[in-house]
Formats: sequence, structure tokens, C-alpha cells
Amino acid sequence: GSASDIIKAAMILLSKTPPFQDGRAAILLQVHDELVIEADAELEFSEEFDKLIEWNVLYPLGLDKISVPLTIDKGWSDNWLEGKG
Repeated sequence: GSASDIIKAAMILLSKTPPFQDGRAAILLQVHDELVIEADAELEFSEEFDKLIEWNVLYPLGLDKISVPLTIDKGWSDNWLEGKG
């Protein structure tokens, strides 16, 4: 329930950000509480892009809406299996 609502809200917020609107990044797949995102190689080492993903996944409903601290794991790879490593 809650994880599903949080990830859906994060997907909506991310879709409204510049990298996703200008085609440099795309959400390919949602698997339970995970997102698989494809991004241009230039974004892979971008601290700004990393923070954009983190912020929108951790606080999709606003800072005052979630009373339990959330955490996320991130990985970069050429495929999903390697990224989960």
C-alpha cells in the first residue's frame, strides 16, 4: 500500500522535471517499490541528477507528509540485474 503510493507520487514528480521532459531520462519500469530509469550517459555521474532522483523518491508527498524516515538504494549499470548487485 504505502510503498506503492510513494513510488507513484515519485514517478509523477520525476516526469515533470527537465531531464525527463527533454528526453535525457525516462522511467522504463516500476517493479514493486523500484524504478528502472534509463538516462543519457552524461547524467550518470551528475550529482544534480542523483539528488533529483533521491529527493523526489524520498519526499514525493512533501517533507511534512511522511513521519517515518525513508531510505533508498541506487545503482548504475547497463542492465537491471547488474544494478541490483
